[in-house]
Amino acid sequence: MTKFSRPICFGLRASALFRISSFELRHFARSAALNFALLFKWHILRHARRHKLLALLNVLAVALGIAVYVAIQIANHSANRAFAAGVDVVAGKAHLEIRGDVDETLLPLVARQPQIAAATPL
Repeated sequence: MTKFSRPICFGLRASALFRISSFELRHFARSAALNFALLFKWHILRHARRHKLLALLNVLAVALGIAVYVAIQIANHSANRAFAAGVDVVAGKAHLEIRGDVDETLLPLVARQPQIAAATPL
């Protein structure tokens, strides 16, 4: 056996990686949040304080993008509702629909009923 034939292990064994206590997990989450807050303060807030106009323009650009997206969604939903209403006006809204495997020979029989104003196959 050569001196390089054994696997090299740095730090924890693979089985020990999954043995993390709840305290260690909470500590890691808290330290990650603190690290993020510190990095945010150092990089984002420091830059925003130095370049106030640029930071304001960035915020306004994001707000404008969100407003345009919402406006497009509202216009799209409004157009879809108007189209559906137009189809209902032209074709009429059905009060009764018969679905499933219905024999086509039943259509004249249904249309002859006195309570049926019109019957159309789809």
